[in-house]
Amino acid sequence: MRALSALGAALLGAGTMLAGLPAAAQSNADIAAAAPIIERGKPLPPSSLSIDTPMLDGRVIHSERIFVEPMGYRPLRMDIYRPANAKAANRPLLIWVHGGAWVAGTPQEAAAFADWPGVLAAMAAKGYVVAAVSYRLAKEAPFPAAIRDVKSGIRWLRAHAGDYGIDPGQVGIWGESAGGHLIGLAATSCGVAALEPVDESRRRGPRPPEQPAPSACVQAAVGWFGIYDLNFEGPVKYPPQPPEDPTRLFVGCQTAQCTVEQKRAVSPVTYIDKSDAPMLLIHGDADFAVPYQQSEVMAAALKAAGVPVELMIIPGANHGWFGKSQAETVAAHRKALTATIDYFDRRFGPRP
Repeated sequence: MRALSALGAALLGAGTMLAGLPAAAQSNADIAAAAPIIERGKPLPPSSLSIDTPMLDGRVIHSERIFVEPMGYRPLRMDIYRPANAKAANRPLLIWVHGGAWVAGTPQEAAAFADWPGVLAAMAAKGYVVAAVSYRLAKEAPFPAAIRDVKSGIRWLRAHAGDYGIDPGQVGIWGESAGGHLIGLAATSCGVAALEPVDESRRRGPRPPEQPAPSACVQAAVGWFGIYDLNFEGPVKYPPQPPEDPTRLFVGCQTAQCTVEQKRAVSPVTYIDKSDAPMLLIHGDADFAVPYQQSEVMAAALKAAGVPVELMIIPGANHGWFGKSQAETVAAHRKALTATIDYFDRRFGPRP
């Protein structure tokens, strides 16, 4: 679990004041500016979230909520951040999907943010319900398990909208790297049967009365340095793979040996049509792991299909928003986070 460290303490402690303003009054740039960024090579701070923690400013964190239990696998959990009076508010929902090359990562992590839970709590204070979901990693289950799990999380949140004060018609999703890939699929594969969650209720005994499953579709998406077309190589080649190729674990074939069709099945660009959710794509032009042209290709495909799309390329930013110096790393993190919250504000408008 990740820590509620400096930002978490500032935002969630007594008085909840940051830069002299109440948390709910913070601008998006203020939220980004207050988020501590670790230096390259330094470890993340330890600690954990508390379960069902009421905060003095009226917010509540629901940590480690089980949302699906795939048979034969670990239960999957999410963290939910909301104002205490959210049941009456019907607020937009924002869902975070972590990265980690499909083989690592947790819902409490993002790029080099030292206190990601604190950032999500600050976004909730603006007037959103924010959820951070987990999914089965590639060593646990290959594609399409991860996207099915993400969609299970979306369905679960819609099914419990009344419990957390969620507006089920306003759901946004964003993620980084492998999570950027998964949010790309979530935004483009609405209703695609092969990627929908599997109904395992028949294997669990008598079934309750049949009810339609909530929608797993989203209304807006933001991708941070995501992978959108596995068939695209472009002028920048992927670096040598580690001893265990994440693509082999995720897709089932070595990167160089995967067929065009295998890569197409996994790629968000494959599923694009005019009904897809609007997207903002953010990438660094110095990304050594996922070429920024991935976002350019995705943006062009969305535009060609008539889907509203915005593209932001951050000069000098590497994978994970790292720059050549700590100052550049901090600046890239702040720029990406501010642009993301701005985008969701434009799409939904938070409800304080």
